[in-house]
Amino acid sequence: MTKSLAVWAPILTCLCVAWVARADTVFFPFDDPEELRNWESASGELVDLRDSWRIEDGVLKISDGSANAVGRVKNLEFHHGVIEYRMRWVGPTPVLAESGVVYRMRRPPRDPNFLDENPLEKSPGYYLYHLTPWIGAPDGGIHWNHLNGSPPQGLSFVRPLPFWDGAAFDGWHAVRVEVAGNDHSISIAVEGDPQPFLRISGRRQAVYYDDSAEPHFSWAGLDGYDDSPLLPEPGDVGILYFMQDEARDFEIHFDDFRVTTTLPVEEAGATATTWSAVKQSAGVR
Repeated sequence: MTKSLAVWAPILTCLCVAWVARADTVFFPFDDPEELRNWESASGELVDLRDSWRIEDGVLKISDGSANAVGRVKNLEFHHGVIEYRMRWVGPTPVLAESGVVYRMRRPPRDPNFLDENPLEKSPGYYLYHLTPWIGAPDGGIHWNHLNGSPPQGLSFVRPLPFWDGAAFDGWHAVRVEVAGNDHSISIAVEGDPQPFLRISGRRQAVYYDDSAEPHFSWAGLDGYDDSPLLPEPGDVGILYFMQDEARDFEIHFDDFRVTTTLPVEEAGATATTWSAVKQSAGVR
């Protein structure tokens, strides 16, 4: 695929007689420093991303990040669709670090004192990220987190990656996130095409591993979970990143960051048909 500067490609697609869906796609190959103009800081320390982000050798390189730092794509509202990217960590080990994607994220409070008083606060939305080992855990893994609004409630799941020891890695790690309604599917790969790894179904209130039909965990009826429905509303898409303050010569690299979001336009009574088609187009079951 020929790389180019960030490209917006609105597409009108007739999915059935009753309704039409519009798909918006944005692609960042990170070939040109001018692409950073399409990103802005969203949470954590509200600073100019160009102070810690740079595009070099066809790669986005992040060299500094405070707790829950997020760089948001400007003027993109994610409804349902697909998010794809490649990522790697480069530098000395061990380093406590997290990086990945956040989607359907609500805008953070604009009170300038809020983040200073609540440094670990996250905006409501969905967070998916790689993380290094923590105390008591032998391996790094994938962390999927859903956060509702105030008072904070949500779901959080971690699955270790059997082929990764949590240390920095020179090879690229491909990630694909597919979202259809309240069903979320995460595929990953070190080589080749991403394969099913983690699936969260809000319809069935269950978490699945790989492409298994049997749930690994169900939160139906559990105290503390029933009051935390998954957010259906659209929101921002961004890159989530964090690294220890004392990290030296450590970088988080991203490349080929692509988002396709489907915005259904319905006639009265066409909701069921719309959701069915969106699910099929996203490949989530």
